[in-house]
Amino acid sequence: MLVVIEENHSYAQMREGMPYLAGLSDTYGYATHWTALRHPSEPNYLAIVGGSTFGVTDDAPPQAQVAEVGRADSVFDVALDAGRTAATYAQSMPANCHDSDYPAGPPRYVVRHNPWAYFPAGRTACLKLDQPLA
Repeated sequence: MLVVIEENHSYAQMREGMPYLAGLSDTYGYATHWTALRHPSEPNYLAIVGGSTFGVTDDAPPQAQVAEVGRADSVFDVALDAGRTAATYAQSMPANCHDSDYPAGPPRYVVRHNPWAYFPAGRTACLKLDQPLA
């Protein structure tokens, strides 16, 4: 399964900016009628990969959400435990499983859009498989 999240972009913008992925979606399928469980962004990303918002209501960094997420497994951890593969490719992330916004100021990479970094139970795998998009 391949999941591409283009938050705050229209489907037309995605198709124009990523023609190869648009072709894959034409062949294999796509979903366009997602709605947010909460606002701001982070709780929605946690729900996508963890099955719950874990009571998170803000966009705080992973270090501030340890108590909420606790030892929960992500979909990545479940796949790996079952002998499957998993990976994340995050645009503008400076290093694997980076857990803070980068650079300081108006960030290009925001950790709240990289939910694997919020799951302490999967940190070892995250450091290996949650990679910058090259």
